[in-house]
Order: sequence, then structure tokens, then C-alpha cells
Amino acid sequence: MPLLAALLLAPRPSTLLAGCSVMAAFGAFNAFGRFLGGRERARGPGFVALGVAAVLAAVALLLANRPIPLLVIYGIAVVTGSVVTFAWRGRHPRKTPLEIAAIGGCAVIGAGIATAGGADVSHAVVVGAVITTWAIWSLWWVRGQLARILPKRTPWSNGRLVVIVLSLVTFAAGALLGHPLAAALPLVYPLRTVVHAPVRSAGKARILGLTELGWALGIAGLAVAL
Repeated sequence: MPLLAALLLAPRPSTLLAGCSVMAAFGAFNAFGRFLGGRERARGPGFVALGVAAVLAAVALLLANRPIPLLVIYGIAVVTGSVVTFAWRGRHPRKTPLEIAAIGGCAVIGAGIATAGGADVSHAVVVGAVITTWAIWSLWWVRGQLARILPKRTPWSNGRLVVIVLSLVTFAAGALLGHPLAAALPLVYPLRTVVHAPVRSAGKARILGLTELGWALGIAGLAVAL
């Protein structure tokens, strides 16, 4: 979602190439993690994905309006990706702080790519904050829905307080940066939960995920437009 928002904020070839390079890098780190976890066949695809990421990143840097933010983003991605790859070795522990960090990290990467492509810095920051806050709302609500129907799933007990505080902080920051309407979008998430019928069976879990994706796409587009 952050990469799509970046492309909407700065529709330039450098933005597209930068987003593709980040996705290729994620694929490379995932492959190397699987290799470290004992899957020998993942090494070759990992090197291919890493090579593709490097070429796309180099071209994106050459075409970028502001190459410095993009260079910083690449540095952050390489360092964090390497640490995670060697620490987890292809395993992805489901822990709330890690999930929140991943959501926020992706938003930072998207905002950096948009800024490098020439987007207004304040708008890119607000869009990133909105996407992050909306995604964390979604994390809290979906986890509660799945806990009702799936075994060994537990709701995020203090998630409601976290998302409310985060929404208010996002709105205050957006108002200060001159984008109050965009920053207010996470405040409507409770309405989104009302219009969706409660999940009552495991078969509906996939539909819930697709519905969340649709809402997230709409919110990202609105945040860019506002």
C-alpha cells in the first residue's frame, strides 16, 4: 500500500523503479532467510532477486528528483532486512510489536520514495501516517474477528486504546502540516467496522482479508487526493 501511494504522489519512472527495487529486495531477503533456514534451493532465486533490486535501485537513483532520501531509504532497508534475515532465518514470529514495526517501516519507505520522486514532503509524511494508522486499526479489528472463529488466536487486548491515541496523534500532526482532511481518515475506521457483518465462520476469513485490502486501497487513494 505505501508503494502504491508513493506512485500516486509522485507518478514518475523513478518512483516506479524504486518501488519495484524494494519489492525485489524483500523477495531476496525472504529467499536468503529460507536458505539460512535450511532450504538450499532458495539461494539461487535470492541472488537473482538481489541483482534485480540493485539494478533497479541504481537506475531509480539516477532518475530521482531528490536522490538523498532514496539513498537513505535504501540504507535503512538493507540494514534492517539483513538483521531480520539473519535473526529469523525464514521464520516470521507473529508478535504485535514486530507487526507494528513492519507496518511503520513500510510506510517510511513509501514516504521516502515519494519524496525522492518530487512529492511534497509534508503530504508524503501525512499519507504515510494515515496508511500506518489505518493498518494498525485493521490489525486490531481483524485479530479480534479471527479470535472468535479460529483456535489459538487471541484478540489484541489493549489495541483499542493504541489505535485511538494513534489516530488522534495522526490527525494533530496532519493538521499542523496542512493536511487535516487526509489526517482525519483513520478516525472513520469505526464506521468501517459497522458496515461489515461479524465473521462467523473460518470460510469467511479470506473474504475479510480482501475486504480490508479494498478499504485500505480506498483510504490510500483518498489520503493522496486530500
